Order: sequence, then structure tokens, then C-alpha cells
Amino acid sequence: MLPDADADVIRREADRRENGCQDICQNGKDVVLHATAGSCEFCYEPTTPYRKTYSLDTPFEELKANPKTREILEREYMLDGGTFEKELCTLEEMTWGPFTGYGVDRELREKLDRLLREVE
Repeated sequence: MLPDADADVIRREADRRENGCQDICQNGKDVVLHATAGSCEFCYEPTTPYRKTYSLDTPFEELKANPKTREILEREYMLDGGTFEKELCTLEEMTWGPFTGYGVDRELREKLDRLLREVE
């Protein structure tokens, strides 16, 4: 079984490699395949992203909960969201808010977004 796979992609790869896969079918998010005896190797991009990507579009509370993104907010942006902290605003919305967006220009927004996207 190949988790989080697309049967069409796996089928094309199997045909290209001529590796003895006889039956390939989609089973929910996974692909089930039956191969002849021997070794069979597949490299594929999962249909579900395994790496969390942070950005200006991430909810503010989620950014505060991650130590790495929180450090960026502490260093580059006023961390305390004040009364808006409990709202499920994204950081983008926070930077445009009348009380929370003071002094956040386009350059800082772009810098914050870039730094957040680099977090692993």
C-alpha cells in the first residue's frame, strides 16, 4: 500500500519503469498495488502535504503556539494581539487591523511572510 497516493500517477510510473505491477487501484487516499515477486521501488509526491507551511494567512493563535513562529513574531512584529488575540484572525488580517496593524508596511508584511514560510 502507498499512503496518500494517486493511482493514475503510480500507474504511469509503473508503466514507465515496466516493473511488474499487475494491479493498481485507488483505495480512499491510498493506492493498493500487487506486484510480481522481487523488489519494487516507487518515488511519488504524496497527495497530502506532510510539511506544515506557515505564512501571513496562518491564524495568529497558531503562529503564537509554535515556538519558531512565535520567535519571529516577537522579533519582527508586536506579538501581543491585545483584544483581537482570541479572534481567529490570520496574521495578514492582524497587520491590516486599525489597532494591531500600526506601522506594518508592505515590506514588513513581505518579510514576515518570507520568514514564516522558511520555518520547518
